[in-house]
Amino acid sequence: MKGRKMFSQNLQKLRSEKNLSQEQLADKIGVSRQTISAWESGKASPELDKITTISKLFSVSIDELVGEIKTEASNFDKKEYEKKYSKIALLRASGIFILFSGIAFSAFFFEKGVIAGIGLMISLAISVPLFILAKNTDELTNNKLIKSKKSLENVFTDSEIEFAAKNKILGSILLVSLLFIAIAIHQIIVYLTNFGENLANAIFMLLLGIALASTTYANSVFAKIQNFEDNKAENIKTNEKIGFFAAILMLSLTAIYLIYSFISKDWSSAEILFPIGGIAIGIYAIFVKKLHR
Repeated sequence: MKGRKMFSQNLQKLRSEKNLSQEQLADKIGVSRQTISAWESGKASPELDKITTISKLFSVSIDELVGEIKTEASNFDKKEYEKKYSKIALLRASGIFILFSGIAFSAFFFEKGVIAGIGLMISLAISVPLFILAKNTDELTNNKLIKSKKSLENVFTDSEIEFAAKNKILGSILLVSLLFIAIAIHQIIVYLTNFGENLANAIFMLLLGIALASTTYANSVFAKIQNFEDNKAENIKTNEKIGFFAAILMLSLTAIYLIYSFISKDWSSAEILFPIGGIAIGIYAIFVKKLHR
């Protein structure tokens, strides 16, 4: 009797957390609404196969479903989780924009040497701490998600997942569009005006910063959805490999770009280097994921 009572209480609690009506829950597990009502009132108990289905649906063990649910697993605050990833997205996007603003400043004042260097160092001094803070917040928030044992279906609705995915796609489209616009503006200023190459380089880097900041924001917000898939044991090592490769490649390309540009006074090489880096990361990610299937 105690087990039946605990099950009925747990079922009501889990259904309420997921904002499901008795009828909606019944449809998901293939029973009638009256059956759900009987289970929740303690008048009847489900068969083992239904208990298994319910435990998978709510991402809890069978022992927890018929006994006491661990506090750690149930204390998941969706609003706080989303708020954290909005903060992470803003930190990363701000860091990207500030960094590229510093590069744009340096490109514009290139002939003045010291001033250009100071501008770049200030942008690094501001952006790097933002990246570190975003990384630490991401790790702490994701660790809480792992401990909660929540599944994607328990937290987000299909419409919320679709909305986040569309925003990610729009961010990628914006990146490509602004990159081509930046290249076009750079060429127009250099070859069709008398404003000088320094201004062309500065505007190019500023537009590139806006493009990267925008897509970074969209991708960081989408991470709140992607984490559920990434946290599966079989995907963790794969994503770590891709992330490490991407970080090393982009840091190397940035270092090469800055060194080459300062020595050659040609700041337009970003038109080639960064698109190549993005393509290389994409190809590597596809290769690694196919290899681990």
